[in-house]
Amino acid sequence: AAARHGVSGAEVALEFLRKRGVETPTTIEELKAMKDKSLLAAAARDGDVVAMLLAMSAGCGLEAAIDGNDLRTALHFASEGGRTDMVVQLIQAGAEVEALNKEGATPLHYACLGGHASVAPILLRNGADKQAKDMNGVTPLHLAAKGGHAPVAEILLSEGSEKEATDKDGFTPLQYAAREGSSSVA
Repeated sequence: AAARHGVSGAEVALEFLRKRGVETPTTIEELKAMKDKSLLAAAARDGDVVAMLLAMSAGCGLEAAIDGNDLRTALHFASEGGRTDMVVQLIQAGAEVEALNKEGATPLHYACLGGHASVAPILLRNGADKQAKDMNGVTPLHLAAKGGHAPVAEILLSEGSEKEATDKDGFTPLQYAAREGSSSVA
């Protein structure tokens, strides 16, 4: 319908995103020039599925990160927020399941940190490394244990996560759980 009125889908997407308070370029040309910028990540961060879909349809990059937010991608934000629908849509669109932020954390790290038992299996089924270590040697299981997220820890263990994995200081997930008083995980 927009095309019949001389308005492109990208223009509709820009206007919609602006009304939602997402910082956007001012022209379609600027949008096209910044396809690898962070509009998509901002929509995912804010949990706005419609804005995310519009940003995707406007050609915004799946792997673009928000400056000042430790280089998390849209999939990092959707995983952190436990937004299963967004995670599925981003993966189907080709988002990198193993994307790293500046600390080396993957979307699975963020899903486990947040205790999102609905998101972790989706990431794992789509190739997320259950043993991925960030810059400090912390695995997703360390984060699930630290947060007392027993259902997530059980998912990781059932998928073969190494319960004796150590971080750079030699601590295991069990030690993280004990240190945080997370008896449900221990």
